[in-house]
Amino acid sequence: LASLDAPRAVFGAVLRGWREMREELEEHASSTLAADFFHGAGRYVGERRDFRLAAEGEAAGGEGEPLGDLSPALCEPLSLLRSQLAALRAQLPAASLRRAWRSLAEALDTWVYESVVRRSAFSAAGAQRF
Repeated sequence: LASLDAPRAVFGAVLRGWREMREELEEHASSTLAADFFHGAGRYVGERRDFRLAAEGEAAGGEGEPLGDLSPALCEPLSLLRSQLAALRAQLPAASLRRAWRSLAEALDTWVYESVVRRSAFSAAGAQRF
C-alpha cells in the first residue's frame, strides 16, 4: 500500500516527497554547520602557522607526548561547532543525525586538507605538532 518501490502505490508519492525533504534538511543542516565553522576558522587559516619552523623540542611535550597546542583562533569555531552539534543531536532522529554528521565530517576533512595541509610547509617536528 505505501511501498516506495511501487510507482502506483497510494502513498508512494507522498513518502518519496517526505524522503526528499528529509534529505534536503539533513544536507542543509550539515552545510550550515560547515559554513559557520569555515567562516569562524578563517582567522586560523589567515594566521598561516609555519609548521616547518617547529624544532624537535617543540614537537613533543614531556616524555614524548605531543603538545596540546590549539590555536586560540580555532578554539571559538570548534566550541561553536560543538554547541551546534549538541543542538542538532537534540532535534534530529539518530539516523538523520548520522547522515548529517557524516556529510559534515567529510566537509571538515576536506577543509583541513585544502585550507591547512596543502597551504602549509611542515618539518617532521611541525607535522607531529600539527
